[in-house]
Amino acid sequence: MFYFVVFKGRIYMYLKHLYFSISQIFNF
Repeated sequence: MFYFVVFKGRIYMYLKHLYFSISQIFNF
């Protein structure tokens, strides 16, 4: 169960980083 929480948290951090990168690219 603990590994599942860490895995979900890592996916959340990755998606947030990806969203931030995309917003930086399309920031005119």
